[in-house]
Amino acid sequence: MPNISDLLATNTANIATNTTAASNPSGPYKYITKVAAANSSTVDCSSVFTDSDGFSSYYIILDNLTTASSSDYLWMRFTVGGSVVGNSQYGWSQVRHEGTGSLASNVEQSDTKWRLHNQTSTTGYTGTIEMGNTASGLRTQVKFGVASGSSSNRGNFAFGGGGTSNTSAVDGFHLISSAPNFTSGTVRIYGVYDA
Repeated sequence: MPNISDLLATNTANIATNTTAASNPSGPYKYITKVAAANSSTVDCSSVFTDSDGFSSYYIILDNLTTASSSDYLWMRFTVGGSVVGNSQYGWSQVRHEGTGSLASNVEQSDTKWRLHNQTSTTGYTGTIEMGNTASGLRTQVKFGVASGSSSNRGNFAFGGGGTSNTSAVDGFHLISSAPNFTSGTVRIYGVYDA
């Protein structure tokens, strides 16, 4: 079974290698923006997608999103018209490993957010999110892989996906810590070329 750190490093290296300026789209990704986590329970990435940017799929890299102390959940909500959608339009499924014992899974068909990770984290969250079908008339979907760590050298991870009943154009997202506030780390957002 592949090591999660190697998989995340490979994906990040591929992104860096293939990222190009808009005037020379020779790679599959275009860098859009970077958002730094600050002293807040959310990382606000609203209004970062536009109808005119030419993308309906995005690749998102979470780089060591840390919290003030141990955090138990990492959630995600999308935004429409710059406003967070928080009603029961989210469905998700997840497979996770806590770093000890065996695999576990969770599923929710009607939630107010997507659950990206639900194990204690003391070392921060690192991972990737693929977000597609963001244009009007489509149902946005996400696929994610998030790793974290807790005591000593224990690592844990969660992989999964989610959908929504929303068909309005999605223009961004928020990442949410269950508690406490995020203190550092970055979120990098890339558009995915169709060709």
